[in-house]
Amino acid sequence: MRIREITLETTLLELVEAYPEACKIFERYNAQAGECILCYSLFEPLKKVIEKYGLNEESLLSELRAVQQTPRDASRNT
Repeated sequence: MRIREITLETTLLELVEAYPEACKIFERYNAQAGECILCYSLFEPLKKVIEKYGLNEESLLSELRAVQQTPRDASRNT
């Protein structure tokens, strides 16, 4: 399942289901969050996660949208 547009209302579950490689992005933010973001906020929308953990909205959305733009076959070959 692909997501048409990643917005602040998109849940983490929707993101990692559509783009499994997004897990790596959230893993990089775990230290800043002080816990496993996916473990504790999987069902939350991005907006709530950004607020809860004090993440940089612009940077996170940019990283996630870059994953979205990566062709599926290319991401599986890495």
